[in-house]
Amino acid sequence: MKEGYVVSHFWPDNNYCGFDVYLWSSFSKQEILKKTLLLAVGSKSSSSFRIVTSGMFGMETWKDDFGERGPRRTLLCNSPENTVHESGTNSDTMQIIVEEEMKALEESATVLVVCGLKSSLSCSALETLEKMDNVEQVIDVWSCPDVNEFAKDSSMQLYVCERNLLELLNKRLVNNKKLDAIIFDSTSSYSMGQILVRVFTNLKTRFDLLAKDPKILAISYNVKDEWRSILVNRFRTDIFEIDPVFKVDVLFKGTDSNIYVQSVVTDEKNIAVKNLRHVLTAIEKRSGVHANVEEILGGGPIYEEEFTPTRVYTSDDYDQTSQFDQWSSQLPLGYQAILQLEVQGATKNHLNVNKVKVALEQTLSLVSSIKHNSSTAQVKEISNIGDGCLLIALWSGCRVIVIWDGRKRVGINLTTNEENFEYTSKFQEAFINQIPSLKAVLCDEHPRGYGKVVNFLKDIEDEEYPEPVWA
Repeated sequence: MKEGYVVSHFWPDNNYCGFDVYLWSSFSKQEILKKTLLLAVGSKSSSSFRIVTSGMFGMETWKDDFGERGPRRTLLCNSPENTVHESGTNSDTMQIIVEEEMKALEESATVLVVCGLKSSLSCSALETLEKMDNVEQVIDVWSCPDVNEFAKDSSMQLYVCERNLLELLNKRLVNNKKLDAIIFDSTSSYSMGQILVRVFTNLKTRFDLLAKDPKILAISYNVKDEWRSILVNRFRTDIFEIDPVFKVDVLFKGTDSNIYVQSVVTDEKNIAVKNLRHVLTAIEKRSGVHANVEEILGGGPIYEEEFTPTRVYTSDDYDQTSQFDQWSSQLPLGYQAILQLEVQGATKNHLNVNKVKVALEQTLSLVSSIKHNSSTAQVKEISNIGDGCLLIALWSGCRVIVIWDGRKRVGINLTTNEENFEYTSKFQEAFINQIPSLKAVLCDEHPRGYGKVVNFLKDIEDEEYPEPVWA
């Protein structure tokens, strides 16, 4: 009970057993528990689904759980913006990557390089480009030293930096010159990336400053900075948008270091793939590193206002055998509702174990009926788990498990052998009436049964539609 609970539902006449696995800590054990339970009952066929619901405060494993759950931050708020991880990296590999990536550019190319702070770090991409014969002009842009996105006047700081950048580009791009490539050096900052995207999102600026088929490149050492991948991807989604455009993430793995490269090209598909293979092969051959393509994304289709399809497909054009077999095999045996309630606003009447338990006892009495005689149910309290408690009540054909997380949330897991949506609504209403500060924020209702059941019995036994209506 320190990590969660497991509830079993058994229908002997159908030779079927269902489990609820509820974890409020040690989430990594979910798959192990699933395999162990299936092995214990000797099941060779199973299906499962997962719902994210409220947990429990005061658990000893919260630090480990915190590191294993949810999405990862792409940019840490408490780390310096211009932190660079270059220890143990191979500068020769970095130089080779830039050289091979830029070889595809036409002669007399113009390249914009976004570097870090001019006063603190060297810009290796800039140093490499200045030695390349096919690059006629290199425009170096250094990160604005005064930009702090967490400051109150951050928007003004970004605006000033953006205006200075535009002034610099207009000054140095003369004689109808345009940018054939943009490289974000490993030292470039997040704020400068934001500014570049904002600049080129403007249609006029894009037309005036970017060449017809520019290349966007971002490089980072050892640690994969997710924000760089997201930044480069915005050129695909917000600037170039429609095909042909491709965004590629590549990891170059060396013996003592890794180099991550994200790029966007606007070549036709066959040309883009051919050039990518050629570039990666050349880098591997020259440097000895191994190139691993992690992701390739394309652009959106070209909009055709007067589009006329050559053929209109209907559901009859597709093989629906497996779908119909699933529809026919499923057998709902029960009904389950997962309710999440939260205290709304500032209130002095805080929740506690006794208040939640009394609310459950009163609710069971109020909603009792001939079909659901819940007034006879005994509420069992388990309160030695974290800061909250677990309450269990069983009666004929039904059960309810209530979890209070120790703060402002109450989770209700209600299961009945018969589908009764009205009973769930009455249960929820009665419980909230006992604690008026609570409000229902989520209600997940689903059937329980076998045959990969996804439909309620009322849907399957619908006399008007005895067979499914395919979309």
